[in-house]
Amino acid sequence: MTHLKSMKMKLIIMLCCLSILSGCGIASKETFQYLHRYIQAIEQNISTAVNSTLYFMLLPDESQIIVTYDVSDNKLEYPHQLTTNEYWASYSREIEKHQQLWLNITSILPEDTVHNIHRLTLYSDGYANELAAVEPLSWNNEKWKLYVDVSDLNDPIQWVDTLVHEHGHILTLGQHQMDGDNYSTYFCDTFVTDYGCSEEDAYIYQFYKQFWEEEMIEEWEARGLAEDDDGVGWFYMDYEDQFVSEYAATSIYEDIAEAWSYYVLYTFPEGDEIWEKKVQFFESYPELRELKSIILENVTREYEDIQFPI
Repeated sequence: MTHLKSMKMKLIIMLCCLSILSGCGIASKETFQYLHRYIQAIEQNISTAVNSTLYFMLLPDESQIIVTYDVSDNKLEYPHQLTTNEYWASYSREIEKHQQLWLNITSILPEDTVHNIHRLTLYSDGYANELAAVEPLSWNNEKWKLYVDVSDLNDPIQWVDTLVHEHGHILTLGQHQMDGDNYSTYFCDTFVTDYGCSEEDAYIYQFYKQFWEEEMIEEWEARGLAEDDDGVGWFYMDYEDQFVSEYAATSIYEDIAEAWSYYVLYTFPEGDEIWEKKVQFFESYPELRELKSIILENVTREYEDIQFPI
């Protein structure tokens, strides 16, 4: 929502400038009218776009944050936003442990993805709640922030699965997948997300056309699942053959990210059920097959005692 408001303000400023220039005969009336219609379209679509087809990924509460690092040249900078929680105060200053965790992350993720992470926040919401999260830091989705719940790092398979899942979000919502200047269903001919209008060849748009368009998205919207997490379990039970996991039924964002982590880390499914087709979806992209190989090689090197794919 912050991106939408920011873009609207930029357009209003442009509109004011064009109004002056138009009066002076410098800018055309048509250009002025076009921008005015664009702002109206954004105003009309902010609520419908966000509350219908979209779902904001959950982020930690400020009170749950332990420490935050800016990332420069793939290295953690001086820590800030340290917690005042007595239980985590000591851990918040254990910089060596944080460096080791960051080294683990950078050893697993592809180099291009690591370059996109410009901030790391360590937090805790207790054991086995939200395990991690990501959010864009720039309007064009080039720079991202990674959140890691340090209470959920004891199970290496769960941790790697979570990290690859978050990588899936950056992969499918990143800079070259979205038009970060366009959030309007009026001007977007593909699929509007919280992160912009998806490009024609965007993975998530192709995924949407194959698995979510029309009946599935209409059912998801009708149940109000953008605001009702409690209803996800029932939705999953009704369509269990279509999702890799219950969490995948939360939204199209989580669906494609869960399918991605399954594709990378688990035995490739050969069946015809829809959840299997979602995993098979990535196999048609040579660049994604290469990414899978890179991540598997990295994970195998990092965890020699675990056999991947699982």
